[in-house]
Amino acid sequence: MSIFLSLVVAAVLTDNILLSSLLGFEQATDKDPSFIEILKRCGVTASLVFLSSAVSYPIIRWLLPLLGLEVLAGLICVLVICGLIFAAFTLTKLFLPSVYSFLKGYQAVITCSALVLGICLKLFSAEAVSGYGTALLYAVFSMVGFLIVSLIFWSLRGALNSKELPRSLRGLPVTLLVAALISMAFQGFTGL
Repeated sequence: MSIFLSLVVAAVLTDNILLSSLLGFEQATDKDPSFIEILKRCGVTASLVFLSSAVSYPIIRWLLPLLGLEVLAGLICVLVICGLIFAAFTLTKLFLPSVYSFLKGYQAVITCSALVLGICLKLFSAEAVSGYGTALLYAVFSMVGFLIVSLIFWSLRGALNSKELPRSLRGLPVTLLVAALISMAFQGFTGL
């Protein structure tokens, strides 16, 4: 149970992909998304993260070491992600047109997201990840952490764009300052 708890705390708080690497920052700090839009984006991205982690983990952990090709881990992650995106769009277009029309709106977000690649690569460097099941849990809870930070930024959006701020701090500068403060607050959970 303590291993599971440390995995959750690491994925959600201390190794938060958004705050430690700024991956997915463009999605989390978008100007005018609604609450539902944030949930939809995170859901679509989370499903891609889960699937790409499920496919790339066995290849990178078990197949590449057998062949002596561990250097290709990043390339394999990129190829798996691109293949899954292509398969998702092709299959939904053929069999589920309503789902395809929903996914079509998120094509740019999914395709250009470094967040998915970052989580896939982080699976192989995280100390808490020791097996296939823990890798999948780490991927899921990494997306929970991303959702939490996205909702924090969504709730602070009005204050971040306030007219009371000096003009030079409005927009990206104050957003990066807030991200740094939230990151320091999340790092307080490191000792757990």
